[in-house]
Amino acid sequence: MELKEIFLQEILALIQYSVSMVIYHKFNLQVVVISVVKGTIFQQLFVVEIFKKKNWQKLILEGVLDKPPEFLD
Repeated sequence: MELKEIFLQEILALIQYSVSMVIYHKFNLQVVVISVVKGTIFQQLFVVEIFKKKNWQKLILEGVLDKPPEFLD
């Protein structure tokens, strides 16, 4: 893969993350799930951010999460 392609994929991943955060702030969403472009330094990265601790139990019941987020312990 060319350096130019890698750079463009990195930019796309950052744009996707930024758009997700804008949506979160605009609509006050509880969870933002961000999947990023494959083949970058973020390869196979799947980020789930929980913004209100009380909702992780609901997310487990809905099948969004498999287990409680480790960073909320």
